[in-house]
Amino acid sequence: MGTARFTTDVVLQRVLQLLEEQRITGKFKELINGGERFITKRVDSLLAGKALIDSAYDQAKVLLKSRCTDLEQGVRLLLEKESLIPETYPALRPFAVSPSAAELP
Repeated sequence: MGTARFTTDVVLQRVLQLLEEQRITGKFKELINGGERFITKRVDSLLAGKALIDSAYDQAKVLLKSRCTDLEQGVRLLLEKESLIPETYPALRPFAVSPSAAELP
């Protein structure tokens, strides 16, 4: 068998081809790494948001459980009178609007 002979042009062409493939591979690696960083940041922010929602949900459950008696009383009054006012439903008193504030534009 004979030895393969390559011209300088063929060798240079192959070297350039390998360099181009390496450059493209490097670009893909940069894109992949950038994508991974982006996804990691998004997941971190979603997890932080989920933690806030979980905390708010837990606080709402505690509040509703602590005010269960007031809520049941309010439901009975609504079924009976179809409206609630602070005078007949004491749980509303902390939220009542003062007459002077009600007149503001």
